[in-house]
Amino acid sequence: MSHSLYLQLATLLVKADLRREEREWKRRVRRSAHEIPCTMPVC
Repeated sequence: MSHSLYLQLATLLVKADLRREEREWKRRVRRSAHEIPCTMPVC
């Protein structure tokens, strides 16, 4: 039983880590988008 608990905990930690990395990546992309001169009218 304790094995599945450790497995669930590991899965939870991995998912949380992936979400955090994705947020940081999106933030980095957003920041670099401001630095690059945009030719689209949306910018």
